[in-house]
Amino acid sequence: MLIRLATPDEASILAEAWFRMFEEDGLMGSGAQPDWRGRLEGYFAASIRDGTHGWFVAEVDGRVAATGAGMLSVSPSALAFRDRQATVAGVYTWPQYRRRGYARAVTEAVVQWCRERGCVKIRLRAAEQARTLYESLGFVPGSEMVLDLSGDAWPAP
Repeated sequence: MLIRLATPDEASILAEAWFRMFEEDGLMGSGAQPDWRGRLEGYFAASIRDGTHGWFVAEVDGRVAATGAGMLSVSPSALAFRDRQATVAGVYTWPQYRRRGYARAVTEAVVQWCRERGCVKIRLRAAEQARTLYESLGFVPGSEMVLDLSGDAWPAP
């Protein structure tokens, strides 16, 4: 297994992993925009080029087995923070490569990348099946609450 930084030219595989991750976690809602692939590829390639994303891949026999990214907090909301922060996202392992430590290795590389950029806090949203992995790496358990307004989720007065 080789863990390495992804290049902008690999944005298509990163986009595919991102899409599959959201799909498997049931986070697609009513689906994706028809041009989702082009949008993600452009965004990921540009973010790799400008250094705000550090995408890593686990490569096995010349094939990408897993992905993961460190995303530096550079949005306007990040102006409120004195300390540099990042988000771990896009950690995905193709089904045929699961349970072999690739997600762990990619996540460790992402954390190191964030540390090297001066981040003092790293956040993530974990799928239920990945919580023990992240806890074993030192992430403190927490929860993100979501209000689904797509149906009748909002309580009537």
